Amino acid sequence: MYDLEERSGVSRSTLSRIERALTSPTVTVLARVCWAYDHSVASLVAEAEGNSPSDPRDTDAAQL
Repeated sequence: MYDLEERSGVSRSTLSRIERALTSPTVTVLARVCWAYDHSVASLVAEAEGNSPSDPRDTDAAQL
């Protein structure tokens, strides 16, 4: 968790509370954690919903 704290800039206590489901991350915290793992928030949401993330270069996806 220390590595994630360093890479994301999110405190260890906040990460711990999120991990233990004592709190939900804000969009900002979610984005920082995603960026720390070199992922986008969109790809995380798509994966959680069971969809594969769309290619941002895809014009149909960009028009949504």
